[in-house]
Amino acid sequence: MINARSVFLKLNDKSLEERLRDSILDADSQTLTVLDTGDAAADIAVIDDADAMSQLPGSSIVIFTGDRPVRDDAESPPADDYYFACCEPDIGHIQHELRRACDYIEVGGSNLESKLDGSIDDEALSAALRPLSRKIREMTVLLEMRDTLLDQLPVGILGVDDTNMVVMANGRARDILHMSKMPIYGVDLAMLYNGDLARFMRSDDTEIVVDDRVRVRKSRFMLKKQYAGHIFVLWECAAEQG
Repeated sequence: MINARSVFLKLNDKSLEERLRDSILDADSQTLTVLDTGDAAADIAVIDDADAMSQLPGSSIVIFTGDRPVRDDAESPPADDYYFACCEPDIGHIQHELRRACDYIEVGGSNLESKLDGSIDDEALSAALRPLSRKIREMTVLLEMRDTLLDQLPVGILGVDDTNMVVMANGRARDILHMSKMPIYGVDLAMLYNGDLARFMRSDDTEIVVDDRVRVRKSRFMLKKQYAGHIFVLWECAAEQG
């Protein structure tokens, strides 16, 4: 018997969200259950705002229905790579992706079961998995502490990977960029400040002022001794006079 999978719905289009909720309850009640909150561990999430991902556990399969940035560089990986699926905000398309997500979970579970020795009893398996569960909890706490620390910094921190895609932004950076209410993860750097930050990243300059109000410094960061992108520090010039 297939276990029911939990679904977290958070769409700006509340009419679409309600219709999707009703369609799941009417047609898929045996395989899907809709959560009222994202605090619980949702198996699948349907969102249209990248910031909603902060409410989800890292194990959630995310179906994204929001606007995605248009990339000029055809060789760069699409922003869709951050999600299990990206689709139009249409009930038919979303239901199709929900079925795909359920199949993906079932196949993954079947593969895991096939790798386990059938002679292992529940108690032995539980004992084997307990240290892994504890390690995952510890890592989750560390990630939450890191995110909290970054959001409490008085300056903006913006991380860009080697394809010029924004992969990290703390709360102050989103405020300075006036993107606190819009998705920023996956945005091409060329879309910010009319391309000033992208040109700054390619230049030899170490500091610039953009929009006559924001001072920006940059630094390269490495991953396993390979160039992985840039980190930008942003603060408003008016703060220097305070």
